[in-house]
Amino acid sequence: MPSQTTINKLENGRAEFAYKCVENARRPDSEFNYKQSDYKSYVKKIPVLIQTNGLGNTLAFMCSKRGTEKKNAYDQIYDNLSDGLKNEGYECGLLPENEDLLKYSISQPSAVYRQITSECLALLNWLRRLAEGMLEGD
Repeated sequence: MPSQTTINKLENGRAEFAYKCVENARRPDSEFNYKQSDYKSYVKKIPVLIQTNGLGNTLAFMCSKRGTEKKNAYDQIYDNLSDGLKNEGYECGLLPENEDLLKYSISQPSAVYRQITSECLALLNWLRRLAEGMLEGD
């Protein structure tokens, strides 16, 4: 059997990571308070926001929508993106440990910022696909 290419490994890693994220969205723990349909809807909208407004503006928007007492679906997706960019499991590792995604991404040179944006969009693509099939709501 041929060995996996780097692209296949990245894509399979994203898919596996996104599956775990959507599984968690199906059963949010006590610190999160949102409906599955919210998560599903926001995962569809965020890539469009990134393409229209840029990653930094979209992340700032998501931060502005954060829940006060309990975390909402925007918090969950922001955490998913942060964890995905820290994930060494599929050789992503674009976000250092203990760094905030928004703060780190806007402080990077243009080439790194574009790479972070591309990875976020690729991860959101998998989150959207899986949320469509696994989560309730329209």
